[in-house]
Amino acid sequence: NGTTELVAINSRSWQGGCLGNDPAETRTGAIDTRVDDLGSWVKEVFSREKITPADIDGDGKDDLVLQRIDGSVIVHRNLGNSFGAGTVMSAGWSRFVTGTDMGRLYFADITGDGKADLIVHGTDGKVAVRKNMGT
Repeated sequence: NGTTELVAINSRSWQGGCLGNDPAETRTGAIDTRVDDLGSWVKEVFSREKITPADIDGDGKDDLVLQRIDGSVIVHRNLGNSFGAGTVMSAGWSRFVTGTDMGRLYFADITGDGKADLIVHGTDGKVAVRKNMGT
């Protein structure tokens, strides 16, 4: 229908049976893997909640930042030998989770205060920073 579709991945080909091959070529050890039946799995994996390590509280240890499918951003603080219970730090980002609608969310210390800030990269190419206020 005028669109591109990936149906297989080829890792090796001996030109056996391919256009322009040497007629004396008889090897057929090509390795192919079909992918046309993996669409639902790829969509499921792509839409999973995303986990990003980032120092949210400025203590020098990476915390776990979870971007939930419902658009909330949950932080599990690094306690040294375990991670604490999750705390909702922000919400309303559901259109950013898949990366296909509004863009992507990233976490990094942009302001230099030792705490990871929220970086919003929109599909329009604009980048905005939401400063981490600690709460």
